[in-house]
Amino acid sequence: MQAGKLKHRIEIQKQERTPDGGGGWALAWVPVATVWAHVEGLSGREYLQAMAVASTVTSRVFIRYRTDIKPAYRIVHGADELNIRAVLATNDKTYLTLMCDTGPT
Repeated sequence: MQAGKLKHRIEIQKQERTPDGGGGWALAWVPVATVWAHVEGLSGREYLQAMAVASTVTSRVFIRYRTDIKPAYRIVHGADELNIRAVLATNDKTYLTLMCDTGPT
């Protein structure tokens, strides 16, 4: 992948426990990094779930190599929230391929 193809600005987020002000904890998405990426839609489907039509989109996101990205994280790209399902490094560790979907976390 050429660096010039990394033309989408994305934010990578992770879920953390944060104090809720009442002595308990709440889960919140907090930023890990904002990076340049190439976001590519692969497939989409609709299905029936709980008597309602639901949909999911599978995407592939390319970013420069990092060691702090995990499959439990998500990507925010514009109005889209993509759940990272797999993190794949190139052999020379120059780029990561993040396999993502828009389904439930």
